[in-house]
Amino acid sequence: MLSKKRKSTLDGGPPPLNRWLTTFNDLATLLMVFFVLLFSMSVIDVKKIKEFQSSLQSGLGVMHAGQKASVAVVDARHRQGAASAGDNSDPEQSVQQQRSVRKLENSIDQLNELDGVSATYEQRGIAITLEEDFLFAIGSARVIPSSYRHLNRVARVIRRTQQPVRIEGHTDDIPIHSRQFPSNWELSVARAVRVLRYFIEKGAIAPHRLSAVGYGAVKPIVNNDSPVNRARNRRVEIVVVTED
Repeated sequence: MLSKKRKSTLDGGPPPLNRWLTTFNDLATLLMVFFVLLFSMSVIDVKKIKEFQSSLQSGLGVMHAGQKASVAVVDARHRQGAASAGDNSDPEQSVQQQRSVRKLENSIDQLNELDGVSATYEQRGIAITLEEDFLFAIGSARVIPSSYRHLNRVARVIRRTQQPVRIEGHTDDIPIHSRQFPSNWELSVARAVRVLRYFIEKGAIAPHRLSAVGYGAVKPIVNNDSPVNRARNRRVEIVVVTED
């Protein structure tokens, strides 16, 4: 009897052990169709993907083959004007900006012709230095009337720009002990503030552009080893700030 059952099974063909593969194939096909539909319904922003890719590569320092970065040394006196012109796509406005830069440079050059005034282009900005002898009496923070024309010239230069202006007071290393100024710190601050007030009241410069700071004797430009050098260190610096 058992032998007959085995024989009938063999006569009917192989046992149905692989029928699950059909169901699995159907399921895989349905899943593939489902994901294809999802992909076709989605919207891919190619521009955003490229921007993200560029940002990621820039952050990691990776560049595609054939790309390069330019490095140049730029004169500090032209940095601000060149940057503004480069960001402006209007040719006429670029020409006007270049003219403004040239006028500012001419004004700075004219300041260098004044006695007791020097102007230089530095990384922090345009530094206009006024010697103490042309601004104040020794140990005083009251502006000498004869220096008004110098301050007026400087104020005209400042009005040509829109940059913030920092006024710095400096002294030599000889200590001062007076009822009004207990130390060089108070004297340097008072002088910077007095120039600041003059620019607001007489120079028509917006107060929000101005700031004052006193450094005392801690930032000399030369060694305090002679009367001449000490006189050079007693100064007020007016910085038209262009640093970031």
